Amino acid sequence: MAGSHLKFDFTNCMSFRIGMRNGITEDDLNAVMLRAPYPQVLEATSAEDGLPGFLQALDPDVIQLDAIKAAWASFETSFPGGVKDLLVLGIGGSALCTLTFQAALLHPYANSLPEGHPKRPTVRVHVIDNSDPWQLEGVLDLLSPEATGVFVVSKSGTTAETHCAFGRVQEWMKAAGCEWTSRTAICTDFPTERKTSPLWTLAEEENLCKVGMPPQVGGRFSAFTGVGLFPALAMGLDIDALLDGARRMAERCRSAEGIMANPSYLMAAIQHTYSMSRKPDRRRNILVLMPYSYRLRLVADWFAQLWAESLGKRRALDGSKINAGQTPVKALGATDQHSQLQLYQDGPHDKVVVFIRVLDHGAVCPVPSLDLPAVSHLGDTDLGALLDAEYRATAFALAEASRPNITIEVDQVNEESVGELLMYFMLTTAITGELFGINTYDQPGVESSKRATHALFGRPGKEFDEVRDAMEAAEAGRKLVV
Repeated sequence: MAGSHLKFDFTNCMSFRIGMRNGITEDDLNAVMLRAPYPQVLEATSAEDGLPGFLQALDPDVIQLDAIKAAWASFETSFPGGVKDLLVLGIGGSALCTLTFQAALLHPYANSLPEGHPKRPTVRVHVIDNSDPWQLEGVLDLLSPEATGVFVVSKSGTTAETHCAFGRVQEWMKAAGCEWTSRTAICTDFPTERKTSPLWTLAEEENLCKVGMPPQVGGRFSAFTGVGLFPALAMGLDIDALLDGARRMAERCRSAEGIMANPSYLMAAIQHTYSMSRKPDRRRNILVLMPYSYRLRLVADWFAQLWAESLGKRRALDGSKINAGQTPVKALGATDQHSQLQLYQDGPHDKVVVFIRVLDHGAVCPVPSLDLPAVSHLGDTDLGALLDAEYRATAFALAEASRPNITIEVDQVNEESVGELLMYFMLTTAITGELFGINTYDQPGVESSKRATHALFGRPGKEFDEVRDAMEAAEAGRKLVV
């Protein structure tokens, strides 16, 4: 495989750049390594046995890559007139990776391009990732039931939002006289001896197209499984290149000798130092991800779930109360340079800003000579050069104000670099969780809200009865409503 598309610049969070009070020192990094020796922490991502699920998924046999490709080929050709639109129904990790791939790797207005345009995808992909009726009914107005396929994604097979949306789409197809089963593909956990997803059972009963998800892979880590790869195939993307990029980053970090050669461990150690500092004025509990690239804007959305859901934990593995985690904030350069930077530079010292800088923006937009004297110096350039100058100016301004910031540099945006970038964040999250001493892969807070939702709709069972009674008692109590 060729060299990496990514470089990492940690200069602007080091003490020699932003000062001892706000910067990270070698002593800080050594302290992390003393508490959590590098080889032991790295076992979380490099051990031969017991690899985290998201690393296991890099094995084509684990994700059944050939079966994913075959499933799409069969599904695509099953439509008499061809499939023109694919409606993806999912939420959280079941949807965000598809949205990220779409934004990064297709024309910014791909679905709106006229038929026959060379950059219009053969199959338009639309993602419904909420239970808001305005969104679903709006997209149905765009589509023809005869030429629309639906891809239903739920790891558990019981996701409330997804099932309700699926029911509505089924009715929409039936009302148009279309047979829904041949137009439906599902993605859910492969069955095991202990559990079979209700969606998998439905697919077996109705002879639906099936794409299995390895049970050991959590939803927010599932981009390189059928969850993200099936829609990527529909979009015409090179999924082998996506996986190659992910594998390249995994190998880079897993084989690194020492913390200073491992960009994921270094990022994790820095964030752990800031987040868990015993000095309140040095603590940084907010992480801002700010791509200076419209193509990578949704990487920030995808990352926000990964970071928040994985690291926001009340208790450590030893049972002690820890309340770990940094709050992720998504931003977009240069747009949010004009809406948020004032706070980042002059507000509370509670943030680390991570920039994503892209060297090749994939388009050239020349700026002609400008006659107005106040801006004439900006003429005879390119919008990409302006965007890069704005990134450099922002990173410099923050560092001058002793505000820590880190830059991830991407030479060009393609399937390989996107695969590298997402795997980098997965690895960083896994290592940060090890440093926190938490379970990175569960989500008890999310599960409690899911139980409450099902309880409100009368799902039978003692645990749902108890939740429903507690909610009714709370709602009947004292209120302050204005």
